[in-house]
Amino acid sequence: MFNWISSVGIGAAKVDTHLERDQYAPGDVASGEVMIIGGIGSQQFDQIELHLMLQYREEGSYKNKSYLSEVFRISGPIQIAEHEVKRIPFQLTLPETLPMSTGHFPTYIRTVLDAKFAVDPKDEDRITLLPAKLVQHILKVIEDAGFILYKIENLELIKKPKIGLPFMQVFVFRPVGSNHGVIDEYSMVFTHSATSFKMEMEILRAEQALQSTFEWDHRDPENTFRINGTSAEGNPFERLRSLLKRK
Repeated sequence: MFNWISSVGIGAAKVDTHLERDQYAPGDVASGEVMIIGGIGSQQFDQIELHLMLQYREEGSYKNKSYLSEVFRISGPIQIAEHEVKRIPFQLTLPETLPMSTGHFPTYIRTVLDAKFAVDPKDEDRITLLPAKLVQHILKVIEDAGFILYKIENLELIKKPKIGLPFMQVFVFRPVGSNHGVIDEYSMVFTHSATSFKMEMEILRAEQALQSTFEWDHRDPENTFRINGTSAEGNPFERLRSLLKRK
């Protein structure tokens, strides 16, 4: 059964966009349909788009900014007759590198008809983006090592990349068990693509920061493993477990 996620009047017509579900992981295929209900008189729309909207915290403030991550064009010009109902099915492949959504930094789908008609932001509806499978595995390794996830923040980058997101997603952990009182805080940022993966880590101990970077290629993690840019031996996950042990 479909979950309705958006309903907003556009002039004399009405558009309803819905997906098969409201929870996805990066790389998933999202299927659904846009239903347009004609009003009084016919209407012409140049195109129909779905916009994937992310949020992040503006540098130097506590305000969130919206970011248009992806544009999916699902229809070209379309004519809607009076009281006509048209259903337009679609399939969207979500990018592999999407950050997970959180309560403070939600993810929205926005329906756009023509360039000048867009869903009222107040009517935007959330979808839930789960962490990528590899990120989920790493988060479990950290939790098993005696840490709990304290918060996740999407922080604006001062220097914006030409390609990619204008923010970084920071995972902040607090120690429990044997690490309590030894490690104050543990932070991690993931950067990944279709071919490689990178973890930037910072461990705070008694106001001192220990920083380290792990990276590897998906095709062969052990033989492409690098620590702080230098080739390293071993399994990345075992090395991460070793790093997190109490010393």
